[in-house]
Amino acid sequence: MPGASLEVVKLDLGSLAAIAEFAAAVKAVHPRIDLLFNNAGVMAVPEGRTADGFETQFGTNHLGHFALTMQLMPALLAAPAARVVSTSSIARFSAGKYDLSNPHMHGCYKPWVAYGMSKRADLQFALELNRRLAVGA
Repeated sequence: MPGASLEVVKLDLGSLAAIAEFAAAVKAVHPRIDLLFNNAGVMAVPEGRTADGFETQFGTNHLGHFALTMQLMPALLAAPAARVVSTSSIARFSAGKYDLSNPHMHGCYKPWVAYGMSKRADLQFALELNRRLAVGA
């Protein structure tokens, strides 16, 4: 789009505090956001935890994007036709069933399964966000 601007800013999606700080800074400079592209993340990493104690891939790939999107929502809603793009992966098919009693996969961590779960969660988030925003339109 002619005249459009793009800004790339470093963000640690594995830290809810970093996300809150980032979102506040972005909204202070950009009260209107036309496009948010949720694509960053990690893939098939060794078992670990985010700064907030979540399994690394789910915490970074899904919860980080969820928190960022929700905190930027006022600026997105201020735009006449904002878009949120959340990427998933065919790896979501390898995720298996969620074990809600063990969401951080303690004792049964498998990198590709964890990645698949994070990408399935991204898809579910995108579908639900679309449903909720379409209802409000």
